Parts: sequence; structure tokens; C-alpha cells
Amino acid sequence: MKSITKKLKSDNSRYGGRIKIYPDILLSAARNNKGGAIRLWFLAKHFNNRHYEGSGLIPRKEFRRWIIKGLKWKAGTYDRYLHEAQKLGVINISGQVYKLAGWHKGAAAAGIYHIGYDELIPLDQFAGKKWLAYSYAAFVKQLQNGKPRPISAVRLSELTGIPIRTIYHYDNITGINKRANYAHHPKNTTADQYAEAVLKDGLNMFVDRNNRALQRLPSTRTVPNKAAQTKTKTITKEGKQVKRRVYGMRKTINKRLNAMADFSIMGKVQHRDKIYIDGDTEQAKNNAERKLISRYKKLDRQDKPAPKYIYRFLKVDRSAGVYLAI
Repeated sequence: MKSITKKLKSDNSRYGGRIKIYPDILLSAARNNKGGAIRLWFLAKHFNNRHYEGSGLIPRKEFRRWIIKGLKWKAGTYDRYLHEAQKLGVINISGQVYKLAGWHKGAAAAGIYHIGYDELIPLDQFAGKKWLAYSYAAFVKQLQNGKPRPISAVRLSELTGIPIRTIYHYDNITGINKRANYAHHPKNTTADQYAEAVLKDGLNMFVDRNNRALQRLPSTRTVPNKAAQTKTKTITKEGKQVKRRVYGMRKTINKRLNAMADFSIMGKVQHRDKIYIDGDTEQAKNNAERKLISRYKKLDRQDKPAPKYIYRFLKVDRSAGVYLAI
């Protein structure tokens, strides 16, 4: 009869050796010096889902054997993280089993009260020293939700708490592809308007050899599936087979987190002065503005947002994205 560790290895081969994570929880835990405990809890949830049908209870000896012998952790590291997880209340001892906290309690313990989508990342990388790099890659993947958009390293640093230089390092580790983007501005734009864009709004403007005014936009980051993969299902739409994200329990978890949250400690909503849209019609532009307004209303923002710059995607030219500033 196969041991739990051997059975888990064979199961992982069918799933591509991947573990489901919520990157927002892990990045928040890393910012709050709780990364080790929360990572062990994620591994325990993975172990539980594979062999105990998500019951929330796992045998202590089998789990310890899998972590130390299967994932090659040091016994001291395991014991230290387990002690921290017990203090946080995400792993509790009940006789010969561990009792695991739910997703919402783990998120609250990590210091976050709203989470994004889940992603699948390689189990061996998550169990190793590069776990934070792959958690960052999963964050970028779920942030874009299948539609890569320009986003700067500065903005990613604000969202994740990871230093900018480290973000570039993580891009290289995980194989994230970066595509440069540029925007054309309308021909009737005056010199005063350009000067205001550069001096007041800090836009990176320049003139090319054809005397066209161009603006350097943030790069578009595309995360390869080998670094982070979205769980999808195939459905039939208008006679065609299309893939859709499996959304899982995100909405339920966020409802429970909202009930637990102390809104005085939650971050303020930041105003977006730039949005990026697909298509070349006025309807596409209006739809983008309407979605942005709806998002702010949901967050109890009564003032109507007025993004100063809207960029419409045109094409890819010589491996660079070309947008039109509206």
C-alpha cells in the first residue's frame, strides 16, 4: 500500500505539480513578517485538499513526514513555522491531527481583508527559496485576469510592498516577458499642452525622428504558464469552445472578510488617472469609463472619477505596443 507521501507525488504529476495560492495573502504575510507560517498553512491546505477532501483536518505525523522528507525542509524550520502558525491561529493541534483555519481567517491573520483571484504555481518552487518570486508572478497574473495591460514597476511596488529593483529581479527569475509601449498623441495637440503633460503630470514625452510626439508608457508584463497558471474550464459560447476562469470561492471569502474587517485600517482607494482600453470605437471608450465609475461607486466613492488620460490600443509594431492617447 502506498504511503501518503508517494500518493501525493503521483497526484501532483496529474496536476502538473502545482499548488493553488492566493497571492494577495502571501504578499501581505511577507510584508508583515508572517511569510513562513502562512506558507506552511498553504502547504497544509494543499495536503488536505489532495487527500482528505478539504475536511480541514490532517494527520500530524503524515504531514510532518511529507514536509521534511517529501519537500526537503529542515525539521527546525518546520517546527519554527508551525509554532508561528499556531500563534496566528491558522494551524491548531487537536489530538493526533492538525485543524486548519478557513481561507478568510488565514487572510485576516496575514493582515488583508480583500483578496484577488487564485492562481496555480509550481509546488517545488513554492516550497523552496523562490516562493516569493513566484507569488509575485501569480499576483501579476491575477491582477491582469487574462488581459495584460501596461503597469509600471513603481505601481507594482506600491501594490505588493516589494522594492522596485527586486521586482526586476523577480521578472527575470520567473521568466516574465516585458513589452515596451508607446502612445501617439493627437496631431492638434499644442505645445502648451505638451509642456503641461511633461511638467505638471510627469509624462515621459519625446519627439521621434519623424517629428511625432510620443509618450513612453509602462511596459506590459506577460506571465508564462510555467510560472503561474490560471485554472480554467471549457464552455460553449455561440457554437465555439472557449476557456473561462474557474472563480472558486473568492466572492464568499471576501464576504466573510468584509464582515470581519475594521474599515479604519483598510487602505484608501487610489484614483486612477490613466486607463487602457482595447478597440478603436467610441463605444469601447465609453464602456471603459463606465466600468471605472461603477468600480468607484462600489467602494463608496461618490465623486465621479475623471481619468485625465485614456489610451486606446492600436497594434504591436516591432515588438512594441502602440497606443493612441485620447
